[in-house]
Amino acid sequence: MTRLPLVLFPALLLAQAPQSRFEVASVKPLDATLADLLRTNYRSVSITDSRVDLKGQTLPELIALAWNITQDRVMNVPDSVRGLFFDGQALVPQGASKGAIPEMMQALLEDRFRLSIHTAEETRSMYRMTAGKGTAKLHPSTAEGPGKCAVEGDHRMCRAMTMAEFATTLSQIGQIGRAAADSPAPGAAAILEWIIDRPVEDGTGLQGRFDFPFDYNRVGPKNVH
Repeated sequence: MTRLPLVLFPALLLAQAPQSRFEVASVKPLDATLADLLRTNYRSVSITDSRVDLKGQTLPELIALAWNITQDRVMNVPDSVRGLFFDGQALVPQGASKGAIPEMMQALLEDRFRLSIHTAEETRSMYRMTAGKGTAKLHPSTAEGPGKCAVEGDHRMCRAMTMAEFATTLSQIGQIGRAAADSPAPGAAAILEWIIDRPVEDGTGLQGRFDFPFDYNRVGPKNVH
């Protein structure tokens, strides 16, 4: 059991608005299902010194990015946005530091979604990812992060991935799957047969970035080397 700081909304207390803001920014709902986004490998996050490009992200994912927390710590998602996906683009003001981007994200979400937050602590069960016995079969990556997983040929490949990022990815699969399973689409509830049912944390002790195949189906991950 692990005690986690959580972000809950709608809030009982109004968060103080950050001063840093994007020069130009937009967040628009995306007319697509989770299956559409996974099939076309559309979902992505790109952050540079000059701009932010977000594709196919859920509101909990955007909040997690803005407040630098894992997605499973975002609670009380309103039904009106549950299971929806968004595209976002923003220009960083000239001379602003990259470290100010999370504050700019916070201001953007507060403006566009009338979002305010408060924090609390909760004790919950988690999965802890550990290293198996023997030599690790992961291949050290020569690419720079952040890590990404995408379909390549017959496999879903993770590249330039740290184990901490991989644990977060596993948690996000569960979070998105639960949101999709709540939708009225035929067969959506079947997603619950294979998604991860609780957050995952990294306990492997493995350092560095790695390339490896990561295939999963209705019974969960089946091929991680």
